[in-house]
Formats: sequence, C-alpha cells, structure tokens
Amino acid sequence: MKNAKILNPIKFYIKKINKLLPYPKSVKKSILESLEQDIVEAMEDTNNPDPTEVFGDPYTVAKNLSHSKGLGISPVGFGIRTVAYFIDFFLSLIVCIILIIPTVFLIGPHVVYETNPIVFIAEFLLLILGLISGIFVFFGYPILLEGLFSTTIGKKLFGLIVIDVSGIRISWKQAIIRNLPKTQAEFLFFDVLIGKYIQKTTNQRALDQVAETLVVRVKS
Repeated sequence: MKNAKILNPIKFYIKKINKLLPYPKSVKKSILESLEQDIVEAMEDTNNPDPTEVFGDPYTVAKNLSHSKGLGISPVGFGIRTVAYFIDFFLSLIVCIILIIPTVFLIGPHVVYETNPIVFIAEFLLLILGLISGIFVFFGYPILLEGLFSTTIGKKLFGLIVIDVSGIRISWKQAIIRNLPKTQAEFLFFDVLIGKYIQKTTNQRALDQVAETLVVRVKS
C-alpha cells in the first residue's frame, strides 16, 4: 500500500489541476490519471511529501497539460459564436420576462393601491427584487455561467468553452471584461469589428484580447 502521506497531498494537488482545466471529464480522465501516477513515482523516488516542489505549482502544470495535450482545439470563428450568442440572448430574455412580468402584474397593482404602510413596503421590496432579478439574469447570464462553468448553454450546444490564452479556466474578472459589450448590441458590433479587422485577428473580439481569453471547441 502506498504511503498515505504521499497519496493525500497528491489527490489534493490533482484536484486543483482538474479544477483549472475546464474540459470534459472524459477528455481529462486518462491525462490526470497518468499525471497522478507520474507524481506518485517521482515523490516515492525523492521521498518528498510536497507535489508542488516535485512537479511545480498547479497553475503551471495545468497550462502545460492544456498545451501539450492539445485539450483546446484552435479558436473558433465568429459564425458559430454568433449563433451561440443569439441562443443565449433569447434564453436570458425569456428568463428575464418570466421573472419580471408576473412580478409587475401580480404585485404592481397591489403596491399602487395598498394603504397599509408595512404591507406596502413589503410588496414594494418584492417588486424591486423581481425587477432586479430579471435585469441581473439578462445582463449577468453569460458572466455567471462562464465564471462558473467556462461556457454558456448556447456555447455548450456547439461544444465551445471560454479559456484563458494559457489554456486554463478563466477568472471572474476575465468573464466580466469579455462580456461587457454584450449589454449593448452596438458595443458588441464594434468589439467584433475592432478585434477582427483593425487588430487583424480572426477569432478574438477586442475585449477578448484585453481579457486574454479565447473561445475554443473542445475535444469530444
């Protein structure tokens, strides 16, 4: 039986690397199993209980794995990304309407004619909460899903994910920056125009370049 002092830190170390790689489990499984075996053998040979000292920090290892194993196929063009965008747009719009319309029509009239100040305040807060929730879903939908899962429903339908240019999961900051122009269609148009034509890139919007992110198709 392998030493628990070696195995436990390795499991934690592999878990960190796994979290940094936003690719399907089926793609990562054999790669991470092979990496774990290599680390076990290296640590047993060196008698070092810290996998970071033997193999390097998880961020570096995750980046190296992503590039060396070709986990992210080359960045996809704007055509398929546009289709995915409109799917996400309409999904977020539908959820927004579902949250806002019932709130306005069911609670709104009561707020207008309510005479009890306590009930009025409670209903008014519910009305504001419903409106804010709807607006948050509409504008925050891509940020939330990309921050959590590195993809959205529209992107996932086409096997697309958003990654850092180094090949690992994007941060919340990156998710916010790259999605800022999506709040206004004209901003998104110029974001694509600048990224594709002025800066001579074919697969990155301008703010994708600022955020250092890529949209790629993952291996199945």
